[in-house]
Amino acid sequence: MKLLNLINLNKSEIKYNLTRFPDGEPQISFPNEFDRKDSVKVICRITSAEELFILIQIGDILDRQEIEWDLFITYLMSMRMDRVMNFNRPFSLKVVCSILNTMNYRHIMVLEPHSERTKGLLGTRCYPQKFNFEPHLDTQSNIVFPDAGAYQRYKVLSNNWGHIMFNKVRDLETGKIKEFSIEKEVNCYYPTFTFIDDLCDAGGTFLGELEVLKNKYPSSKYSIIVTHMVNRKGIENLSSKFDEVLFTNSYRDWTDLPENCEMINVF
Repeated sequence: MKLLNLINLNKSEIKYNLTRFPDGEPQISFPNEFDRKDSVKVICRITSAEELFILIQIGDILDRQEIEWDLFITYLMSMRMDRVMNFNRPFSLKVVCSILNTMNYRHIMVLEPHSERTKGLLGTRCYPQKFNFEPHLDTQSNIVFPDAGAYQRYKVLSNNWGHIMFNKVRDLETGKIKEFSIEKEVNCYYPTFTFIDDLCDAGGTFLGELEVLKNKYPSSKYSIIVTHMVNRKGIENLSSKFDEVLFTNSYRDWTDLPENCEMINVF
């Protein structure tokens, strides 16, 4: 199987060219012929409509040449819009998955797709991939699940680690969080608390819960690990309050990081 890496050309076994027409439309092309004996693994991010369009072009090329191929998506746009919020707003994840379902890949792997709805929309060819937090957890740490959703995603870790699960109360009119409270606390004996979750935007939820814990455990160390860091503001906000901040390069290869931040490569 040959690797086609759309995130980093230097790591791609299959070389390609990305160009633009005068109107700005992107186009991918390949300088060398494909060998039909080789299957292809395509690795990509889909953070924008343009990246999705380039992937569609690749599918067109591989299908016409009858190449078998698999797809690994490190970040899937619209995965948070996994339901109909109201009838005047789009079901964005369904729109994106409908486009992906027209493609002839054999299997599609999606890293931390936020909810089971992605698997449901992409069907039997989809294999969600969870990020493995354990190698990055301090053995002297308690795990913090920011909400019930995080607990459900990673509850297998609660079997072997002391942990806390938070509850959030939202203002239904504004959508803003009014209150954070500890829903569950089990065997939190260690001096470090590590938040884990799949995604961080500006980090407001984590910071609100951090304040609750610092009031209760003022002498502890606080770290956070998230899979998808989608906003520079989140890096800045978390690094100013947490002792240590870890995230992957699933969404972007972030640069110029604060000293207490670490980016984990996932491809």
